[in-house]
Amino acid sequence: MFPKLILVLFLCLNTQSWAQTSAEDDFKLARNLFRDAGDYATAAGLFAEFIRNYPDSPQLAEVRLMLARAYRQSGRCDLAVPAYETFYLEHPDHLLNAANARRERAACLAEQGQYLLAARSYEELQRRFSASEFAASALIEAAANYTRAENLRQAEAAYGRLLADYARSDQAHLARYRLAQLRFAAGRAAEAQQLLGQIAATKPPPSLAPSALLLGGRIALFMGNRETAEKQFKSLERRFPRAAQTDSAYLDRADYLYNSRLFSQAGDAYQRAFNKIGDRALKESALLGLADARRQSHQTREAIAHYDKLSAMLQPGHPAYLKAQLGRAIVLGQAGQFARAVGLLQGLIQTGDSPEAISALRELGALYKRRGDSEAKDSPDSLRLLTFGEETAAFHSRAITWYRRYLQEADRAADANAVRFELAALYASIGYYQEAISLYRQLAAGQDEVATKAQFALAQTFEQSGQPRAALREYVAFLELFPADRQSEEVRQRIEYLREFTVLDPASLNRALQKAWLDELNGKSRQLVRLAVARVLFSHRDFVTAAQFFKHYATAYPDDPDKDEAQYFLAESLLRLARQRQLEAQPASADSLRDLALRECRVLVDQVPADSILTEQAPADSTTLTEQAPTDNTWTRRARLGRIILEAEDHPDSLRLLTLEEG
Repeated sequence: MFPKLILVLFLCLNTQSWAQTSAEDDFKLARNLFRDAGDYATAAGLFAEFIRNYPDSPQLAEVRLMLARAYRQSGRCDLAVPAYETFYLEHPDHLLNAANARRERAACLAEQGQYLLAARSYEELQRRFSASEFAASALIEAAANYTRAENLRQAEAAYGRLLADYARSDQAHLARYRLAQLRFAAGRAAEAQQLLGQIAATKPPPSLAPSALLLGGRIALFMGNRETAEKQFKSLERRFPRAAQTDSAYLDRADYLYNSRLFSQAGDAYQRAFNKIGDRALKESALLGLADARRQSHQTREAIAHYDKLSAMLQPGHPAYLKAQLGRAIVLGQAGQFARAVGLLQGLIQTGDSPEAISALRELGALYKRRGDSEAKDSPDSLRLLTFGEETAAFHSRAITWYRRYLQEADRAADANAVRFELAALYASIGYYQEAISLYRQLAAGQDEVATKAQFALAQTFEQSGQPRAALREYVAFLELFPADRQSEEVRQRIEYLREFTVLDPASLNRALQKAWLDELNGKSRQLVRLAVARVLFSHRDFVTAAQFFKHYATAYPDDPDKDEAQYFLAESLLRLARQRQLEAQPASADSLRDLALRECRVLVDQVPADSILTEQAPADSTTLTEQAPTDNTWTRRARLGRIILEAEDHPDSLRLLTLEEG
């Protein structure tokens, strides 16, 4: 019995020793895979198995922490987050590792895109370990995650706590810098500048001082304050001449001038940037900007030289190479080297789906349009119509083709509506009015700056295509939609021209004329027919022809009772024609016609006997006036009133009223 008991005790001791050795071996294997081999997925499986097999092991805390880290390193944050939480809840006595576990868990939440949870985890970490070295960093991370979650108020609060509680930490300037970015994004530029100024004024200057000066200058430029921006940039250049931010400031200044369309000044700024910058990539950007600025300011020869220099510096695979080729093609087109420009642009189109290839489609359309316009402009007057019908129309048709291809590739581009506007104008120029009207209608219905121009062009196209009623309708719509636009006065003049001096219903006029000629064929006297035709022409606002008919009638039938009517409407037609020529920007013709109208008024007034005029002017009741006035009194009074008004217009304002009162 006793020997058996000894044997059992011996076996139990061996089993316990074997179990301890096995746990130690399993732990070392998993740890080596984690630390040395970097096989995190396998290590995670072994750590999980170790926890199940040895729940009472003294290495359990370390194993749980390494399990969470292995999950994270293998990209399984969904398992790492609860594993971290299990570690610091089950082993609260491991203070340092618990703090690290909380930090790593928060980072894992951020990697998952759970920014709000990550931010709150960082804030909890800072509260639990507020005196630790990483407390300020935890607030930085909390604020960054609040920003990613678009909770800017909480982000500002986190940065504020950092500046209040850890003002002397290394993270304080970073908090000021990021808080300045948030304040600027919220539209509080002055507060942002104040925070950046605190960073820049610190002695000795912190590492963020150049960035603070650069951002301050950029904010000033964004706000349109060039003077403040120049002060910031000059301070940056003086204090940190070799900093990368200084090179960026040179380019920012030039870019601002270029975007403000101050191309000549921008070119000088890019030239200075090119001379000062040491970084090769930024130097290439400065040279590209210099070439573009010279092209935009029409300094063609210099632009070509800069593009050639840039092309020699860059390899075909360089990101700026295609931009340089595009700019070079555009400036060659400006210089009149049409064939070379077309060749370069077509070569760019062959490069694929790059932005420059798509832009080349638009530039080809613009190039063909300019070529067609120049062909028509340079032709002699006697050949211009023929030239437009052949060469100009051919170039414009090609421009239409390239513009349509551009819109197929870049239908939602920022300049797509501007290109559609140019395309509509090209359609109208070659007589495709329906296509032009359709595009203009689409653009006029929009809400961007092209809508105003499209509405005006729509009315013009209706007018050009012989649809005056539709044109009048669209001009009136323009005034209703854009009453304060700079073209509103021109639109009012077009409305007056269409309403008062245009035959709006030519079909009705033709029917009335045909009826008059049929009446003459049926026996009506030619005298009455001519007067009727003149009246119809006047009522339909064909004042040129009406004036001719009234003049012929007044001359041919001097003793006819209706002669005074013809004389009066002759003067009125000439006066209307004078206003028409004035609207047509023919002031000399307008003055001549006005003088003729005044002369015809005088002819009608002067032929009335003086006693009739005196009788008219004498006070009397309506019965006496009717008995004494001659039959032509109505037209005479109208002519005299018209003469008084015309003569008054020739005097200064002080005499005009007196003339009207005397009349």
